[in-house]
Amino acid sequence: MAYVSPATTRSMGLTRRTIDYGYGLSDIQEARENLMRSSAIGSYQNRKQFADLGRALPGGFNRRGMLDSGLFRRGKERLAGQQELATYGLTGQIEEARRQLDKQRSLLEEQFQQGVQQDEIADALRRFGVAQTIQGLV
Repeated sequence: MAYVSPATTRSMGLTRRTIDYGYGLSDIQEARENLMRSSAIGSYQNRKQFADLGRALPGGFNRRGMLDSGLFRRGKERLAGQQELATYGLTGQIEEARRQLDKQRSLLEEQFQQGVQQDEIADALRRFGVAQTIQGLV
């Protein structure tokens, strides 16, 4: 069996940790881009849906006196309110997903930093032990 020095093991651990960190950041960035695409598509579909409903609204009030009676105006107001609620709901979902991605990123960064810190502590303890051993020999 080949001898693997502690420095090589630490180097491989740091390399592995760095690769995992890079892949994690890449996954988060890809999820963020997918979120932006779905946000754009959702906004487009929302606008399109309510534009179609807005065009169809006068047809429902196309009887004598209904367009001028105020019912049509109230129908338009209700439709505008529904559109605002739909837009607000979509925006809330997008923001919640963004917050989740931000949490994942900070957790990933924290884990990476903790791993590097643990490696540094282990290296310092190893050096201290070697120094003690050398001091005992001299």
